[in-house]
Amino acid sequence: MLRSRQASKALQAATQTRSFTSTTSPAAVKASRKIPSGQRSQATAAAATSSAPRVRAVPSPSFNTDSQSHVQPLANRAKPDMDESFIGKTGGEIFHEMMLRQNVKHIFGYPGGAILPVFDAIYNSKHFDFILPRHEQGAGHMAEG
Repeated sequence: MLRSRQASKALQAATQTRSFTSTTSPAAVKASRKIPSGQRSQATAAAATSSAPRVRAVPSPSFNTDSQSHVQPLANRAKPDMDESFIGKTGGEIFHEMMLRQNVKHIFGYPGGAILPVFDAIYNSKHFDFILPRHEQGAGHMAEG
């Protein structure tokens, strides 16, 4: 019985309308300050100090697709980096083809683990010079510079 009485009181309280403010309506209404359209209020100190316009970073080339508004869309169409020629190839063959397309001459690496099929493709290729460093960090430094 205690639960049903609590439930009925909760239901009665939920159905009654209540005002959300405790002040009278004339006191609750304030005159708002108008800001000119050319200005904006500074919410933080950082926003107040930065007056230089922000430069947007250039997105990846795969997101910069050419517009399709040309009269003949197939005329002088450039070959994309990724195409259907990679279907059915192994990861090592895809890596080999992509490095050829990017005109890579030297590959620095440290073989082992899951990368071995890629190293097989590099070893069997006449297009690349493979350089084996003493440790993995050295390969990164060599490739950078």
